[in-house]
Amino acid sequence: MNSPSRSHIAGQHMLGGLFRNRGNDLQVADDLLRGSLRLDNHPVTQINIKDPDWLSDPFKDNNWQFSFHSLRWVDVLRRTYESTKDSKYLDAYITVAKSWHRNHIESPQGKMSRFAWYDMGAGLRVLILAGVMFTVGDEDWLRDCIHEHGIRMSPESFGHQVGNHIIHIHNGLMTAGHIMQNSSWKDMATYRLKKLLVENVNLEGVADDGAIQYQINNYNWYKEALDHAKAAGIEHGDDFDRVMLMPDFLVHCYQTNRSLIQFGDSDRTALPKFNTPEISYIHSKGDLGEEPEELYKCYSEAGYAFGRTNWNVDDMSKTMHYSLRFGPPQSAHTHAHEDGGSITVNFAGTELHPEGGRFRYDTQPMSVYFKSQNTHSTLLIEGERFDPDAPTRLVKSESTVESEITIVKRVEKRGSTWSRSLFHDRTQRILTVTDYVTPFEETNVMQLWQLPQGAIVRIVENKALIFLRGRHLATLTTGSTGSIYYEVVEGRRSKEHIEGWRSVKYGECFAAPVLKIGSRVSAGLMSTVISPQFADLNDPFVSVVADPSRSQLMVTTARDGDVSSMRYLSI
Repeated sequence: MNSPSRSHIAGQHMLGGLFRNRGNDLQVADDLLRGSLRLDNHPVTQINIKDPDWLSDPFKDNNWQFSFHSLRWVDVLRRTYESTKDSKYLDAYITVAKSWHRNHIESPQGKMSRFAWYDMGAGLRVLILAGVMFTVGDEDWLRDCIHEHGIRMSPESFGHQVGNHIIHIHNGLMTAGHIMQNSSWKDMATYRLKKLLVENVNLEGVADDGAIQYQINNYNWYKEALDHAKAAGIEHGDDFDRVMLMPDFLVHCYQTNRSLIQFGDSDRTALPKFNTPEISYIHSKGDLGEEPEELYKCYSEAGYAFGRTNWNVDDMSKTMHYSLRFGPPQSAHTHAHEDGGSITVNFAGTELHPEGGRFRYDTQPMSVYFKSQNTHSTLLIEGERFDPDAPTRLVKSESTVESEITIVKRVEKRGSTWSRSLFHDRTQRILTVTDYVTPFEETNVMQLWQLPQGAIVRIVENKALIFLRGRHLATLTTGSTGSIYYEVVEGRRSKEHIEGWRSVKYGECFAAPVLKIGSRVSAGLMSTVISPQFADLNDPFVSVVADPSRSQLMVTTARDGDVSSMRYLSI
């Protein structure tokens, strides 16, 4: 029996979204022939399709350069050629691939972009080159190009040593090894992927990137990696069972407005239609699949706690959902933000306290701002600095049929300590957030509450009434062992200060209000009761009162006959 040709082998690695047909392929391909290139998350720019300038950087953006050199934008020309049989698309397809090879391998001249051999881009590019080989055959320049990629990518020291980039190195190296019949490349790809998996995804199925976008991406990428390995004749072991648990985490991130929480570097994202019983239940609004079992879920290792009042996915007008972030240091996560101790709240289809989102992958002031504490519903200590190397530790996690409580603790750069307690009364649909603070010196501490775009705040004594489009959305009632002050900021932007912004799409942002509830303390506590306005419930009674010694707070809530009292002692 004859061995399969290189071009046949290359075709076995045309897997996943890179090669999937899209409804606008013909339009995109025609735009390319006219020199108009739009890469994901970026505006249109002009290129010379017959001789691209590989040093281009029209938007001074790392992500654009990475995408440009990955060549993942080129396959649309192949797809359009396959559907139309018009050779002009095939000619352009081959021309771009040959141009990259000529300028970076065959006869490079002078300066080369630092993204030419960027690890993730190189891995993706091998797959595109495999598509070229499948389409045009086993040509010398293609063999030379794929071989050079294999040589560069095969050392364990190539590229990032942690994070999802290794998945793409694996796919590229596995594909190059299979095409060039180099077993040592396949072995190295297998070793690096397995090593990454046990470090990157824990036994609960949560990736360590710190971002919901990358939980989804990693799940898709790991499945593709397994397919590339299988195509090359390699079966992975039981360690990869944890990949199948990854969609379960997304289920608990599902909010009442039918989007996922924007943890870390993420855009606003819908729940993907992955084939699991729980996700089928959600997308079918309860007609198919299986209802998730847990109303409260604490991922103690990864650092996420989620709670909700019910799983009535067909009608969420009576549902509240929240999250509390904790876990390993921010510096341990590639795409995490300064969100230790931060909270999200979403109810009856409305975001009450959303995440701030991401902006861009660069170091300009707005991008730095979006990764900071200022875009999260967390605690700020004036004069203190968030410590990216400090974990947010889980102190307590308990749940009953009627309620749950989660407590986390942080220590900051200058020695300030603070603990955050989140108590959810499921019967009343009320949250109580209490912060125990010991700052490095007497100073102002502030609870930050991110609010939806267009929200208006009215302060009445110790209550902040939140309105949205004329509707009373929720009330935040606050008490403290010190005096309380309020401030609302929105859309501030200067060289010295950025505050009050949100992003739901890469590279775009809009003004959104942030409510600051502050108190000056040397050691004390502040408690805020969040009481959303549900159409089926009467307005609650809420009282947060400090005792005469200012050493403790008494929190009392009552709604429709249910009464709850909690005493919080200062530390």
